Amino acid sequence: MKEETVRPRPEWGNNFEQHSDDALESMQVDQSSERRTLRRRKEKVPKHLKRGVNEKEMDSFTKRVLRIPLDKPFEEAYFIHRLWMFFRETKETEQDIHRIFNQIREKMKQRITLKKKSDPGKFVVPCLLKGIEFPCPLCDTGSSVSILPKTIADHLGLKIEPSEDSFTFVDYSTRNSGGIIRHLEVHIGNALVPVDYHVLENKQNMSSSLLHGRAFMATVGAVCNMQTNQLCITLINLDVYYDLVRVVKPKTSNTGVNTGFIAACHCNYEDEYET
Repeated sequence: MKEETVRPRPEWGNNFEQHSDDALESMQVDQSSERRTLRRRKEKVPKHLKRGVNEKEMDSFTKRVLRIPLDKPFEEAYFIHRLWMFFRETKETEQDIHRIFNQIREKMKQRITLKKKSDPGKFVVPCLLKGIEFPCPLCDTGSSVSILPKTIADHLGLKIEPSEDSFTFVDYSTRNSGGIIRHLEVHIGNALVPVDYHVLENKQNMSSSLLHGRAFMATVGAVCNMQTNQLCITLINLDVYYDLVRVVKPKTSNTGVNTGFIAACHCNYEDEYET
């Protein structure tokens, strides 16, 4: 006859924590195997241990305050525009936010409103090219290159080298360069200025003037004063000032539609043409 062995009853109370820990570990393994991402709750940091406000937070706060009407008090703006949210991770208190708010408001009150002006005109610098006088070559700070119409290049018999450059205009249209003329001497005052000109075909078949870009203006040391509406070429003659030339108002058709156009609105690479 077999003897029956009496086994002791398990102590559930003592082993409950061990089983629960094993269960949590198995859950974590399952979750990691399924590649799930658990969002951890951000622990609150005591106010006295937080950092000071940084430049990015201050800039965002300033932009928010600038959009708030001046007649709206801080107590109302603080909650409606959620001004506190910019300082959630900083040590600034509500009193500090109020102080910064008032400082920005003071700067807003000191702002001035300037009087709007119309287009004063365009800067032109007369020059000689191969003995031919050009009275109105445009100086364009919005153009990175100087432009010479193909009609003028053909008339002067200039040597045109091939170029793979292309130009993007203000309306995002593009034009390929028709070639480049290097080191062409331009006579201004008592100086000879070497200029590289890109050649562009004029679709309207018009004999328009030259355009001098930023490279040319840097070469001659041009200084534009929009307050006095004068241009000075400092590296040629400090005593000579070029006044602005008024832009001719474009013609309009019988339907009232403006028939004149500007190829590059003084923002990129081409001269101003008018019909």
